[in-house]
Amino acid sequence: MTTAPEQAGRPPGNASDDLLPVALQALSDVLSRSVVPQDLPLALAHDARFAGLVADLTMLQQFTLCLAAGDLSPSLKFKGVIAGSLKALQANLRHLTWQTQMVAQGDFSQRVAFMGDFAEAFNTMVERLAKARADLSLANARLRDDIVERDRLIAELDAYAHTVAHDLKNPLGAVLGYADWLTENYSDLAPHEVCESLRRITQGATKMLEIINSLLLLASTRQATVQMEPLNMAAIVAEVCKRLEQEITVRRAAVILPATWLTALGYGPWVEEVWANYLSNALKYGGRPDANPPVPPRVEFGATALAGGSVRFWIRDNGRGLKAEECEQLFVPFNRLNQQRIEGHGLGLSIVQRIVDRLGGQVGVESELGQGSTFSFTLRAYAACDDEAG
Repeated sequence: MTTAPEQAGRPPGNASDDLLPVALQALSDVLSRSVVPQDLPLALAHDARFAGLVADLTMLQQFTLCLAAGDLSPSLKFKGVIAGSLKALQANLRHLTWQTQMVAQGDFSQRVAFMGDFAEAFNTMVERLAKARADLSLANARLRDDIVERDRLIAELDAYAHTVAHDLKNPLGAVLGYADWLTENYSDLAPHEVCESLRRITQGATKMLEIINSLLLLASTRQATVQMEPLNMAAIVAEVCKRLEQEITVRRAAVILPATWLTALGYGPWVEEVWANYLSNALKYGGRPDANPPVPPRVEFGATALAGGSVRFWIRDNGRGLKAEECEQLFVPFNRLNQQRIEGHGLGLSIVQRIVDRLGGQVGVESELGQGSTFSFTLRAYAACDDEAG
């Protein structure tokens, strides 16, 4: 039989066993309701270890709730496996938040290397966003190009309308005027007067045909697809001189050609039109018809090799030359210069620029008052292309 003193000396652990269910229930309340029971036995209420455990659980719970709510700012002030895992999760979420912000700013290089299936889903999302942005950028670029092309076509249509309405008006008026005059006065006219009227009618009709052909050529250079090939520039220029032979003879012009030509790549029929426009202008604007005695046009052709594998073809006249502001207007579509002396339909240099642009070259003009003008265009040198191919 156990005596009272023996009972008094019994280890206190048995009393703790009686408090275990109460302690567990208290901890459960802390975890489930964030509430510490107020009616704890004094032995528990004043137990430092139990109070510390309750405080740690409360801190862990609050920390976890903050993470769940998206607040990544709290910190844990104790160590341990659970605390370490939660801190690692917090660090990963902070890094993920930063990566998400970088993606929002357009950095689609971000990738997540943790969190398993979530990482795979995140990386797939970023890849799809990157592709969507690239597709959108490409679509925007095409839209901008379409808008530029639309505006250019609208401006070109306006210029066409102006050309048809204004430049065809004068020759058409002349044709109608002389035709009406012949109809009303034919029986009273001398043969030479009839011939002169018919000549003027033919001249006006020819002018209208030239304008219409120029408009058709300008339109065709925008749409046609051509094959670039080595050019026989000597043969092309000879054909141009043949086309303008009558003009050369009438103006008593001197035409100087080089002994040899550099070979370039281009499309022969188009390059012929470039030279035809340049030569026609040189004949019209060259020379000094107001001098005493008049000075006939002197036109010189040439070619110069350029660095980078291009050839500059040029034609130089001995005309009055041009002011700087006139040079700036030369290759503006349908602008015309010196209309006081020479009537022009304004399409020639527009055709030249369109053709040379399509052939990958550039147009140019150098001029000074009293020193004549030099008009040029560049093409890719044939030898340079051969070297690249080899």
